[in-house]
Amino acid sequence: MLNRIRALERILEAGMGNCSQRALSVALKKKLFDAIGDDGAALSDLAQALQCEERPAHILADLLVALGLLDSREERYHLRPEMRDLLVSTSGKYIGGFILMLDDRLYLAWASLEEALMKNAPLSGIPPGPALSTGETDSIIRNAIMGLHGFTTVMTSMIGEVISLQPGSTHLDLGGGTGALSMALAKRFPEVSFAMMDLEPVLKVAADNIEKAGLASRIQLIEGDFFITPYPEGISSISFSNVLQDWSKEKRAQLLTRAFNALKPGGMIVIVECMLDEWHRGPLLSALMSLNMFIETAGGESLSAAEYEVILSGIGFMGIETVSEFMPFGIIRAFRR
Repeated sequence: MLNRIRALERILEAGMGNCSQRALSVALKKKLFDAIGDDGAALSDLAQALQCEERPAHILADLLVALGLLDSREERYHLRPEMRDLLVSTSGKYIGGFILMLDDRLYLAWASLEEALMKNAPLSGIPPGPALSTGETDSIIRNAIMGLHGFTTVMTSMIGEVISLQPGSTHLDLGGGTGALSMALAKRFPEVSFAMMDLEPVLKVAADNIEKAGLASRIQLIEGDFFITPYPEGISSISFSNVLQDWSKEKRAQLLTRAFNALKPGGMIVIVECMLDEWHRGPLLSALMSLNMFIETAGGESLSAAEYEVILSGIGFMGIETVSEFMPFGIIRAFRR
């Protein structure tokens, strides 16, 4: 009987997932987590931040506690320590902008999921290609990439632990977004030269971030389409952070082949993104990201490390190694012969 109850619980939680998504989005829009801060907040404080009465504030807060975002004790609500940097908007690791982009851009569009599945195509009204297309408004782009900035900033700490860049070498960050990875690596490896390539609307945000970090002289910004624009020659290492998942397997192979040709012999490529296990049974976040890529892009989805190994070895990479200790975020290293 207990197993049946747990099964029912999982099904109902999945079916009511929109409740969780909307609750988190409303809390972020109202800056509820900012209001709670380091000192916690009483119910009356939450009601004031949400601009509602205490009863609905209490019900929403209960869900945020159940989701593991908040704690409640002694009639006050507190941010869980591991959540603070991710949910408070003034933090450099804030990912709320990305959540709000998903809410503003995709919430209503998800009603067309059945249509997308039947047509094997992105949702109606969503531009093909990567989510951060040049057709988006400046505010949507800034929300999305600054959300990804927090996301990537957390991931860069993992990358720094598993790769080593040699003094005098050159590193190219393709699809570098806000510059989070390039900035983190530039600080960690002061004797390495860095360049990053992305579309013009994204580079505007990256340039601001890099300037504020005092790294403008260390990181060259290259405006362009990484499928067409020539890469610098003689690169020692190249990274793809949350980039390849936007594209079909054929397009990924095209990008990875261009990267292979740009690397000097012995050069390293690094791939970082949500990855599925060998049997595509999870992790849950990777499966969710895969469906999100499906409805947003023409061919995007999550792959397993084993699938990437097939693509990389077919291009000619050797020494392919996967770091799986941070799953669902997988890190792959490979080298040009």
